[in-house]
Amino acid sequence: MMTPKPNMSFKVNNLLTKKDLFKKICKRLRQLDLISSETQVVNELMYRESLSDTRISEECAMPHCQSEAITDSKIIVVDCWDNPIGWENKNEKVTKIVFLLLAVNDNEARLKEIRDFVRALATGSFEFNDLASFEMLD
Repeated sequence: MMTPKPNMSFKVNNLLTKKDLFKKICKRLRQLDLISSETQVVNELMYRESLSDTRISEECAMPHCQSEAITDSKIIVVDCWDNPIGWENKNEKVTKIVFLLLAVNDNEARLKEIRDFVRALATGSFEFNDLASFEMLD
């Protein structure tokens, strides 16, 4: 079985909060016509965060949502090794990597691909050298 790979990769080049990160990524996705509304996807990500923090550890977070504003499901990797993301408050950060999972509401095949990706991360079968080149987030 092939391990699903992320569709996009970004590198953080300045200090951001979680919401700032969501806004920057959604702005870029809107420019690429991969979402129909930046605001709606940011709000849905923040709502999901209000239900339960998606920070897995100090090193990693996996924010996610399903939305009608998402035109194609995506697995996005964000490198924040050089600039940790302020997560909940000034004391909580994500220091290495963020996996952002965005899913179309009704695409079962893509939802399965995202679940398989998460499973590959959990079992250690994901290869980080398979990542695409990183686009800098301004």
